[in-house]
Amino acid sequence: MKEFDKLVNDIFIVVKKEWINEIKQQGHSLTGSLEKSLEVKELISLKAIILNFFANNYGNILDKGTKANRIKYTEGSGRKTSKYIEGLKDFAKKRFMLDDKAALNAAFAIAKKQKQEGMPTKNSFEFSKNGRRTQLIDFTLSNSEKQINKIIENAIFEQIINFNFDV
Repeated sequence: MKEFDKLVNDIFIVVKKEWINEIKQQGHSLTGSLEKSLEVKELISLKAIILNFFANNYGNILDKGTKANRIKYTEGSGRKTSKYIEGLKDFAKKRFMLDDKAALNAAFAIAKKQKQEGMPTKNSFEFSKNGRRTQLIDFTLSNSEKQINKIIENAIFEQIINFNFDV
């Protein structure tokens, strides 16, 4: 079982490295929280081994994007507080180094634009180094596939070489 744990760990290291790279290339890295949240858990059954990769929930939103009609903002609603606006305000402070007032104005501008275009917005692509802002998972797995196959091939080869035929 030690060999299996090493195999899972080796695969996770490859996927995590590629995932972090894709997060950074797409321009989603700000505090490092998403990158630090990455983990793997394996499920073993009689017929399969399934590796489940986990990250902060907002990673799914970054992966898939959000359609404009799903943006939780209504301009001029008169609501006193909004978790959505507070989150965008916090983002604006960190991304653009703004004070509270300027960050709040930026939050409303971002929310208005997202309500029109969805997320990612067209302007958000300026933060991308690879021209992508979605499909983190697909590109990570695609970029990891050859390395993962090599790890599995090597593990199988090691098992064959070290098999004791003198039973």
